[in-house]
Amino acid sequence: ASEKGGSAPECSSNVREAFQALFHLADQSQGLETLTNIFHPCQPFQSMQDVHKLSLYHLNAWDSMAMGNYPYPSNYLIYQQTNDASIQLPAFPVRAACNHMSGAFNHNDTARLLSALRDAGNVYYNA
Repeated sequence: ASEKGGSAPECSSNVREAFQALFHLADQSQGLETLTNIFHPCQPFQSMQDVHKLSLYHLNAWDSMAMGNYPYPSNYLIYQQTNDASIQLPAFPVRAACNHMSGAFNHNDTARLLSALRDAGNVYYNA
């Protein structure tokens, strides 16, 4: 997720900041409710354990996209989950995810940063 690899220049630093913001927000009085509103899980977040699961969910998306970061659309990692050869990741899925994480994020706009993390992970999960 680097500029040398063709991704948006701010992507890797914004992703790191988003994970820090995720845990920081979870520690706030209305943090779990806010995270529920941003990420739209099937069940509202109830504990820090739910937030850890959310972080692993997004970490898995980035890891999987990196493994399948081919210059052409591919179902290499998706087919094992869907058994549908027509469902594919886009070419260079890390770059596609990084498009959501590009630009400057205001340090006070945690919701926007975490929404970008959500959208970046959805490149993988909503393929």
